[in-house]
Amino acid sequence: MKLNKFRRFAAVVSRSRFLILAMACVMLVGGAAGGTVAWLMRKSNPVVNTFTYGNIGLAIVETDTGLDQDNNADTNTYMMMPAAVIEKDPRVIFHAGSENAWLFVKMEKSDNFDDFITCAAADGWAALEEYENIFFRTADQREEDQIFPILKDNQVQVKASVTAAMLNALSDADLPTVSFTAYAVQRVGVADAAAAWQIVEQAPANP
Repeated sequence: MKLNKFRRFAAVVSRSRFLILAMACVMLVGGAAGGTVAWLMRKSNPVVNTFTYGNIGLAIVETDTGLDQDNNADTNTYMMMPAAVIEKDPRVIFHAGSENAWLFVKMEKSDNFDDFITCAAADGWAALEEYENIFFRTADQREEDQIFPILKDNQVQVKASVTAAMLNALSDADLPTVSFTAYAVQRVGVADAAAAWQIVEQAPANP
């Protein structure tokens, strides 16, 4: 009787050992397979980011008077007479697609220009404080060129105080002259017109 109980006990122990061994084998096989069956996984499509850049384009144009006969609108000659109003239309072209910018015009006069001629900036331009003959405005990005006249009413005027004697005393070397140069500086990251003009002054001669 005792022998039969021992045999049944031994059989139970044997089956238990076999079950434990079988479970261990399953765990080893699952680990060797890398868990590919047990773990869910998914991969997204990549998001690609490309950083391009903006640009600013501008020019100054003016109608050629033809008096100097050089066919070059960048160099013009005008006839002075006392109190005469002279049509003169320099204008800044802010090119399509240019980024939002601070626009400047620098007016450079000969030493005797103000003795003979008066002129004023066109509406929309403001004098830059603490700088002589520097004018500024803002320009926003557009899909088309924008044109900004520089002179009020597209004209200058010879002073009424100018006399024939003053005109006759002029030589070719000391005729009154004025030139205009346009500049543009991006508005992003530039606080105001004064800061933008400092960038112009610090830039290389031919940026």
